[in-house]
Amino acid sequence: MSSANALAHETQAGEGCPRCGKPLTDAAGLGWCAACGFCRSLEEGAPKETLKAQVIAKAPSKPTVVSVAGEAINRRIPIWVFIVVIETAAMMCLCYYVGKHVPAHSLLRALWTTILIASGLGVLFIGQFIALIRVAPEDPRLTFKDAILATALWGHILPRVSRHQVTVCLAALGLAAVLGANIFIGGLTHWFNYLPGAKNKGAAVSSRF
Repeated sequence: MSSANALAHETQAGEGCPRCGKPLTDAAGLGWCAACGFCRSLEEGAPKETLKAQVIAKAPSKPTVVSVAGEAINRRIPIWVFIVVIETAAMMCLCYYVGKHVPAHSLLRALWTTILIASGLGVLFIGQFIALIRVAPEDPRLTFKDAILATALWGHILPRVSRHQVTVCLAALGLAAVLGANIFIGGLTHWFNYLPGAKNKGAAVSSRF
């Protein structure tokens, strides 16, 4: 028996690599050492192409920066955070587009800002009402008005935000609509130009952008 075969048989019996002493992967079959690259099957004369394929298949893949970062994000950042970011960005982009392309001195601009603000407040109220239904059994002091003036309600939501993901997503969307309409379109001040006695009747206040 050759020295290589002797080493291989010793490895099979002791379950350790004859070169470095580290444990072997698949000691009963392939006998591959991840530390130094020793392979018992190669030493015993098995077909090299088959053994290389087995080694590649059994070798642990080296982590890349992208895979490590992706795994960290999946573990540490919940999915609802991405939803909040995406919906907020989308709403701001919509408001910016309207502010850029709708004529500054038009009734259409006043209607856009009104619809966005009203919708935003409505979505915000729905989110807070959902949270009120879930939190009210824990705090009998909460009433329906806390779904509107929600300072006390958010005092319950923020410490346990993972339980109120729907409320947070709806609140973020509603606030984005209200803020975007005021920042990019001009807010409800457009309607001042349509009041009786207005000097520039029919001309809406232009957007800041």
